[in-house]
Amino acid sequence: MDAAGIIGNKLKYYYVHSRINYPTRVVGTVLNKRQLAIIIIVIVAIAAISTGTWMAWKSGTIFGPKYPITITDALNRTVIVEEKPQRIVSTAPSITELLFALDLGDKVVGVTDYCDYPPEVVEMRENGTIESIGGYWDPNLEKIVKLNADLVLLDAGVPAHQDLAGQLDSLNITAVALYPGETIDEIYDNIRLVGKIAGEKNKADKLVKDMTSRINDVQSAVKDVENKSSVLFALWLNPVYTCGNDTFLSRIIYLAGGVNVFADLSGWPTVSLEEIVTRKPDVILVTATMMGEKPEDIINSLKNDALWNSTPAVQNNKVYILLGQGENIFLRPSVRVVEAVELLARILYPDIFHTEIPNVIGDNYTDYLPSTFLTAVFTTSTLLVYAYN
Repeated sequence: MDAAGIIGNKLKYYYVHSRINYPTRVVGTVLNKRQLAIIIIVIVAIAAISTGTWMAWKSGTIFGPKYPITITDALNRTVIVEEKPQRIVSTAPSITELLFALDLGDKVVGVTDYCDYPPEVVEMRENGTIESIGGYWDPNLEKIVKLNADLVLLDAGVPAHQDLAGQLDSLNITAVALYPGETIDEIYDNIRLVGKIAGEKNKADKLVKDMTSRINDVQSAVKDVENKSSVLFALWLNPVYTCGNDTFLSRIIYLAGGVNVFADLSGWPTVSLEEIVTRKPDVILVTATMMGEKPEDIINSLKNDALWNSTPAVQNNKVYILLGQGENIFLRPSVRVVEAVELLARILYPDIFHTEIPNVIGDNYTDYLPSTFLTAVFTTSTLLVYAYN
């Protein structure tokens, strides 16, 4: 019989005997019915609290999960995490952002050369608080091993990371592959998976809930728009690389209330300028960080080209150049996807959101967003990191 059953039997005994018209004696003290009732209420309250605490402990919602825990990762590998991770290596910028958003920055010991958000990651890498493990496409196994990591988080969509998973297994280093983030749901799955592994389930659930709520707010705001703005997302201009329907970027366009002009294609196709003209995009976004040109020069070159200038986007000054973090929120399938949705919705429908977005958007993109939620998340995590170190 469990604790609740034992307490239940005791209460039944006290109830039956309280019906007899004589005082009840407990440990040498004579109790009247009112005092006895108070004792019963206290016992019931303690039983309820104890039972709830026990169930919460068993489920891992307080005090974290019981280790070891077994999970299935994005490569369908069964991975046993023996203890709560204390030294984590991130092999992708999107993973680093996720870790810091879950207040796990103080556990991160290695990141790639391209991890630059939150901004403090760059400073921590430069001062040696965090070590570099090489590039995103080619992380260095030797550098990872030297960090004595007890958890390495990989991107299942990168061939080099798939190979690295097997190599780390052979060295008895725990490695978990996260989903590539091809959909918003995969991003949510990654947040929950890392939260489970790191003993931060509640934080992970809250982060997903907040992200979902913000995206729902955008969709509610644009749901009555009859003429949806058509969007060309250009990852490069010569030739033009864009996103097909089954991509993370296309999903952002949809969630922001837009229509991908190349939704009939899949993957990351190269398209001709003539085909772009026939699709008549209302808005054009260009990721330009790696182009090496001034954003104003890019816009002017489109205006001076007869074909480009025949599109509604160029004619109506609806070409937006994305740089730095303003670009990264669209390209990294991680927690800041919600900011990409919010920003794009304001670009597409400035009248609905009462916001005018400039044609060049960089690290100051947050100036045009309605909330500082994710900024607060990263700030809290950074403070914890510095306090820890």
